[in-house]
Amino acid sequence: MKRINLYITCAWCAGMLVLAACKKVTTTLPPKPLPPAIDSLAVSYKALLTANTAGWYMLYQPSDAATATAIRIQFNQDNSTSIVAGLKGYHEEKNDGSYSFDGEYSLQLVFSDNTVFGELTRRWNGFNKFRITLLENGEFALRRADGFDNKTILLSKVTPAHTQVLNDQVQAIYGQIALEAATREKLQALIGAQPGYYFNNLLLENFGAYLEGIDTATNEITLKWRPEGSATAVSTTLHYDLFPGGITLEPAIHYGGYTIDSLYFGAFDDGAIEIVSSGNAGAGKLGWMHVPPYPYQTAITGAPAGYTTADFFIRHGELPRFYGYTLDDMDTYYSPALQPYIQDLKDYFVSQGFKADEIFRLQFYNNNYNGGSLPDDHATRNQLQLLVRNGAGSSTWQVFFYDLQQHGPNHVSMVSFGTSGSSSAPYKDKVVEFMNEIFTPEGFTVVPAGRNGTAATALQQLRLVSRKDSRIWILLLVANFPTPIYFD
Repeated sequence: MKRINLYITCAWCAGMLVLAACKKVTTTLPPKPLPPAIDSLAVSYKALLTANTAGWYMLYQPSDAATATAIRIQFNQDNSTSIVAGLKGYHEEKNDGSYSFDGEYSLQLVFSDNTVFGELTRRWNGFNKFRITLLENGEFALRRADGFDNKTILLSKVTPAHTQVLNDQVQAIYGQIALEAATREKLQALIGAQPGYYFNNLLLENFGAYLEGIDTATNEITLKWRPEGSATAVSTTLHYDLFPGGITLEPAIHYGGYTIDSLYFGAFDDGAIEIVSSGNAGAGKLGWMHVPPYPYQTAITGAPAGYTTADFFIRHGELPRFYGYTLDDMDTYYSPALQPYIQDLKDYFVSQGFKADEIFRLQFYNNNYNGGSLPDDHATRNQLQLLVRNGAGSSTWQVFFYDLQQHGPNHVSMVSFGTSGSSSAPYKDKVVEFMNEIFTPEGFTVVPAGRNGTAATALQQLRLVSRKDSRIWILLLVANFPTPIYFD
């Protein structure tokens, strides 16, 4: 006998165009009459189905793209069901479903849409209505009522072997849930991490992007990368799904010959998740780092094609020299992690009789040779000059020498020679100690940091970001060349 539950949601108008919600009312209509022969068969089959209190079992593969799902069903006299299935979300017993019978010429068994059959229909082209026939051995043969594939599915009394298949699937789901929980925890840990590092990346062996955001409410991740052959970076938001051990990406990232459709997670440590593998793009990390994910834009004006920030900073064999400097505002020109070092150096010069509390600036002169008054001497070509007032209030420039090495488009290392100008010799040990602590062998990234205004003569700014500890950085204003060189 077929039962139809009709749910009617009412709405009353407070005005011509104003709707107010009303309480949902449930009306149960009498079962739709079945032809006498079909109705008699339904009564007989219902008696058989409900009599087996141990339940019934079926293994249902709705399409070739889906795996077979083990399902145990308890049919109750009131047409309700108790169902456990080897499908996530339905792996614990659900008692809110129902069954009914339908059919004009052959009997059909119908499961309500809120059961596992509704989910299989939505996800894998399954169906919830089956032609049902009793076999001589007491099993039932089910076929989709829409005639989609005419495959026979056996509905059998539950046996220990059936229970084992179902239990295996359910335990696999619990394992999957546990692994997905671990993946979710790693993402949450990443989102909550605040190590203060300068760069937040997806950095793989064969691909790099900035990580701009993760939204766990919508399962979206936003990455910014430079498409192959393009000078412009593009932000793209991708959908992700959790799976045991990582996330899948939709759509997949295609970069050259590499495809990144998934990220397999390792451990979360120091603000980043280890990436064990990522399609065919290799291993790497997702999260906070000390280095950028790809080289910065080359110069957009004033320099030859392909001119990098490292070229600009070093000016090897080029004139005029590079001159970049800080001003006095600590919060603007020195990172919070660097400020204690700067303050210590200022305090030192105050103790030596200088008025470093009035003015104290770092000035970098690279390739400091003008072809005339300054000798082309490698030992003195690159200089850190500390602009500081002496006890009489006059500006002085304390000079200390260093060497520069270029390791990449934006990667430079600075090594102090341990030497100074003659008037700076009394302070050499303290300043060289400072330089060695800040400018470590790992070097620094020369980051283009915009301009200091909107005027045509605005100065390019560069940030020197430590590659050992990117919480340490210095912002420099770069004096304009006769033809200004700009990166952004």
